[in-house]
Amino acid sequence: MIYLIRHTTPDIPQGVCYGHSDIEVATSFNAEKNRVVEKLTPNSHIEVISSPLIRCKKLAKAIFPFRPIEKDSRLKEMDFGEWEMKKWAAIDQDVLKEWGDNFVADKPHGGESFQDLYDRVSDFWNSLDHSSKDYAIVTHSGVIRCILAQLLGIPLSKAFVLKIAYAEVIKIEALGDDNYTVEFVQN
Repeated sequence: MIYLIRHTTPDIPQGVCYGHSDIEVATSFNAEKNRVVEKLTPNSHIEVISSPLIRCKKLAKAIFPFRPIEKDSRLKEMDFGEWEMKKWAAIDQDVLKEWGDNFVADKPHGGESFQDLYDRVSDFWNSLDHSSKDYAIVTHSGVIRCILAQLLGIPLSKAFVLKIAYAEVIKIEALGDDNYTVEFVQN
């Protein structure tokens, strides 16, 4: 069993571009954390792996206080380069539209393209033992979309049709031979 867990709401105004930036969590953290815990099935053997960014590390430590937490930089959100921490409205709208038309390959901000993120996340995903170990992976929406795109055969250009809310929990069960079930866990 593999749980993909998106971090809780970050403490940042809406409309700001952030990805690799290390953002603290919002005051809603405890309530959101409790909703995550309700969605998990207790497992004393689960391996916990987190993005090293504080919004993920903090959640991982809160929901698994007695488990060691491995931090893996391949689980960081996409790097938006010079756009990090800028308001989306302050970014040249023509450049933003061009990027939006080809975000899979383009990176006018100097950071990563969505393909770069996918390649990094695929390297992480392919390093896991899906058949005999259980994992809780605390990470970001872009990372989760990349994993789901790989598992479900979704083209990267369509990965954003998947809605991944803050504190979302997705349960994946490996059935063997690259077959998986994917469940968005509800309270």
